[in-house]
Amino acid sequence: MSSKQEHYIIYGFNIPYADFFKEAGKSYDNDDDAEDNIYDRIYECEDRGIGHVIVVVDGMCGEYVYVGYCANYAGQYETYNFSIPEVNPVWNDDINTLIEAFGVEELTKSQSPTWHIFQHSS
Repeated sequence: MSSKQEHYIIYGFNIPYADFFKEAGKSYDNDDDAEDNIYDRIYECEDRGIGHVIVVVDGMCGEYVYVGYCANYAGQYETYNFSIPEVNPVWNDDINTLIEAFGVEELTKSQSPTWHIFQHSS
């Protein structure tokens, strides 16, 4: 099994994986259905790329879920630009809309969005 390294700069939230799936799965009757459906919805958001609100999930180790505005991205062999833009207030509305769509508002209501720079294996 091989993996590729991707790098992200995201303005938003880092939510623990288990908490995200537990909260997002409350609207489903069956845990297996919940996970499958949640992953289907995540994949719709994952590849939107720079300039969009995205979801990045650690499906290998189950440690994190990032939900937020993707300010920058670089694939395994791409040059990474570490410039961080000014926060646009519209991003907060877009991020909150996505968080509400997954039903995980309770996990972020005591936090404010912040910048996250991380490496992700996929």
